[in-house]
Amino acid sequence: MENILRYESSEVKALLIRLAWGQLTVAQEGVEKLQVIATGDEGTVKELRLEMEDGKLTLEQPQYGLSMNINSSKWLEVVVRVPTGFKIDVDAQTITGGMNIRGFFGEDMRFETVTGNIYLENLKSKKTYIRTISADTRAEKISGEKLAVRTVSGAVLMEKLTFEKISCLSVSGKFTMGFDEPFDSAEYNTAAGDVSLYVPAEKLNINYKSIRGNLRTEGISQTGEGPMVKVTTVTGDASLVATQQ
Repeated sequence: MENILRYESSEVKALLIRLAWGQLTVAQEGVEKLQVIATGDEGTVKELRLEMEDGKLTLEQPQYGLSMNINSSKWLEVVVRVPTGFKIDVDAQTITGGMNIRGFFGEDMRFETVTGNIYLENLKSKKTYIRTISADTRAEKISGEKLAVRTVSGAVLMEKLTFEKISCLSVSGKFTMGFDEPFDSAEYNTAAGDVSLYVPAEKLNINYKSIRGNLRTEGISQTGEGPMVKVTTVTGDASLVATQQ
């Protein structure tokens, strides 16, 4: 079953999405009005709650947060198509459903999931917050002022980043991040997760603390000048590599 709803772009300022196992895509496409396309088995599509209030469009599965006993015959895919140049804030959470978010900008973006993998591309926001348990996160060409990532064991791979401040926390999850421009500060806290950074800077102000981990640098001078990098870990290694600006 498929259900398509359309909203005037001027009416929607924010998206609040709460899905259990449903797959989520939010993407910029050549449409005049914001579209919500829900596809799945008839019961699940009919149960999906959509509500517009004070510029916030809410999409929610009634089972969200209540039960993980998912019938195999149930399935759901939600696609939100936004017009070109559209500005919107997004707060999206899933349990097992994956996310594919790309091609727009906003003030505040939050993405949270338990086991559903996250893919982000070509996004710009003042604040971007990502939280997972075991899900992997992949991102390319995302930018803004602040980036915060929290994970237990998920791998985080990000390329072509442009942020002023970065804050990352994990237990065993690994962080691999490549930057298009130097940042002001980047802080990483892990128990066993490794940290690999590719930064267009020849000088970094590095503060590395570890019990059994190792620090490796390539093409970088540790002069106490330049962007600040702080890595605190128990057994994780850190690799900092200079790239061409």
